[in-house]
Amino acid sequence: MGEKMKLSKHQKQIVDAIIKGTVYDIPSYLKEFQKWHLRKYDLTRPLAKFTEEEGGNQYKVIIDEDKAYIKGTTPMNMGIGTINVDTKFLRKPEDIPDDAWEYREAELLRNVKPIEIEHKGETFSFDFMEAGVNVADNFDDIIEFMSLWAYLRQESLILEVPRDVTADDLGILFELKHREPKPETPFVIHRNKAPDSPVKPITRVLTAVTEFYDYPPTFLISSYMDEVWELNSEHQKNCEEYIGRKILPTEKLKIFAQQLYTTSGEWQFRIPLVISIIALIVSFLPIIQSLLPSNEPDYLGQISQQIEVLETLVESDQVAIGKLEVIISTLESVSASLDEMSATQQSAEINNLTAQIKQLNEWLSERQDLVPPNE
Repeated sequence: MGEKMKLSKHQKQIVDAIIKGTVYDIPSYLKEFQKWHLRKYDLTRPLAKFTEEEGGNQYKVIIDEDKAYIKGTTPMNMGIGTINVDTKFLRKPEDIPDDAWEYREAELLRNVKPIEIEHKGETFSFDFMEAGVNVADNFDDIIEFMSLWAYLRQESLILEVPRDVTADDLGILFELKHREPKPETPFVIHRNKAPDSPVKPITRVLTAVTEFYDYPPTFLISSYMDEVWELNSEHQKNCEEYIGRKILPTEKLKIFAQQLYTTSGEWQFRIPLVISIIALIVSFLPIIQSLLPSNEPDYLGQISQQIEVLETLVESDQVAIGKLEVIISTLESVSASLDEMSATQQSAEINNLTAQIKQLNEWLSERQDLVPPNE
């Protein structure tokens, strides 16, 4: 067995979720506690930058080739003979009728493709442009979960089984990195068909020109983007032993939770602590009695009865989980009585006793939700 680990309130909630079956690996933990969110590229700045640079520029685009071009054939020597090749020549600008062209603005091509990551022979795709990817809000959350996972495994409180790796196992490890935009020369593409690489580079024009184009100039949105999503390879290495693994709760884990998140050995020291604090309360009774106003005798009787209830519960039922509600309620009642006393008469004894009861009450309240339902 390992060293004693004091669980935080959040870690205790994780244990409860493991027992319920809603948390069984890192992605399910992030989902259950809403510590991941669907992430996409924020196109606000790229779109604004494109609009700013283009400024609504208009380009003359041919819409009727028959009226704008002179078509013919040109002989071409192929080495084994000459063949005629179809050609077309743009008419002089003054000879192109107005109904053969129209003004159009430049287009912006969303050329950012999904990121493909290979993991142990399997390829996973992550689309930050359209579908989005579930990414962890903070890697520290994953570290906290893995530390709890390691502790539960060390104490043999859970069973681990293999499972298939999914895209979420890696998607949660992406990070948004800043980079300098890479300006690119706009290019012309065939209408409704985006090529893999730019073709027919043209020079950016800042004003309306007399030059005609077969298609509107097209710009890549990637050239305006100053952020990129990348898989954090260091985080991936740190999570490697938990990727493709699943937690199964055991009966031992349920007992662990019922014993206020302590192992059997640790629990042996918890109940004597409760008894010792109750004994401390009892030792203070004569002091309290001497401090009570003569016209308020009911306080002492009330506190005495409540403490007797606590003593009986703890001594007769060492686990006492089923009696937690009664213990907590009793301590709250004792605290309320002491608060009334301190309102009329201040003393170090009353303040000390109140602090001791508050500490015990807070400790027990942590596991009030573990009280088994009445069947």
